[in-house]
Amino acid sequence: MWCASNPEPLVSDAVRPADNDLLAVSLQTFDRLRPRGFWSDKNPAELRFAALMLGATGQTIYEGRLEEVAKVLSQEEGFMSPLATGLEIAVAAMIIRHRLDPRAIRTRIQSTRDEFESRGIHVGRIAPTALTLAALVLAIHSKGRPVAERQFIRLREIYEAWKADHRLMPRSCRLPLAALHATSGKRADHLTAHVRHTYRILARAGFLRVPMLRYAAYLLAVSPEDPEFLAYRYQAVAKSLKRGCLRATPARYDEIALLALSRRSPDRVASRALEFLDRMRGTKPRPPKELAFTLAAGLALTEDCPHGQEREAADLVALLSLYEIKLGEWFTGLGVLYDFSWLFRR
Repeated sequence: MWCASNPEPLVSDAVRPADNDLLAVSLQTFDRLRPRGFWSDKNPAELRFAALMLGATGQTIYEGRLEEVAKVLSQEEGFMSPLATGLEIAVAAMIIRHRLDPRAIRTRIQSTRDEFESRGIHVGRIAPTALTLAALVLAIHSKGRPVAERQFIRLREIYEAWKADHRLMPRSCRLPLAALHATSGKRADHLTAHVRHTYRILARAGFLRVPMLRYAAYLLAVSPEDPEFLAYRYQAVAKSLKRGCLRATPARYDEIALLALSRRSPDRVASRALEFLDRMRGTKPRPPKELAFTLAAGLALTEDCPHGQEREAADLVALLSLYEIKLGEWFTGLGVLYDFSWLFRR
């Protein structure tokens, strides 16, 4: 457990509201964090994710701790740090939720990034932030301890297989997802075949053959179930959302995949996500619809799968979405990343 000058713990275990309303706890956490100038003006999307990450687990956060942990993450390289872009807030919330030492995680992220090339994982010109997210997945899974040799080997095998098989997928998306799958025991060839088979079933079912559908297939492969069953659940969730007046556009393919990973019935998990979406959109300040749906899908999955790779997949999807939002802010003058975001997403 990390100890700072203030002996106050990072989080305290709190009893959830009587109705077990995870969203209500998250919204309360968001309201407590907003008045702090460090957060509210610059990073509203990241703050929402942080509030959801901590509130959904029933933890009471000490507001100063989130700020302190975020500064620990970005202080090593200052403004040149890949996490000094607002993502440090979201990552800080993940570290606090897992009750990890932020300095140990920062050190492990840096050492893991440095090891990629020496371990034969040729990352080329991948954006530094995407490289950091891949290292983050491995660092959190190892709880800040050295990453196991077998995970580097599996990551290299998966990443190389995906580079050859899925050239349309952006490299900045492939590496973090490959890191997620490297923490499981699946063989690279079986995983690649699973992704390919799922993609083909969904494409035949009428979903657009765009990179986001491939991304959804990557996420579905987190489950041990066979491609046919997962594709069936995916289609059922999409139909349930459509009945709730939310179309299955390519920009939502990844969230649909998260909902399909739930153990609940497709109708039930879809209705729960729509309920969360409506409630989030009814709050002030009102979040953008796509961000709200990403968070709503993650929360609906968290209710059912609070631990394990399904939850880790939801966290990664949210982080990649936040990364996309930051890219959109950086290139807002171009006027394309918002209007045609589904073409560029991950």
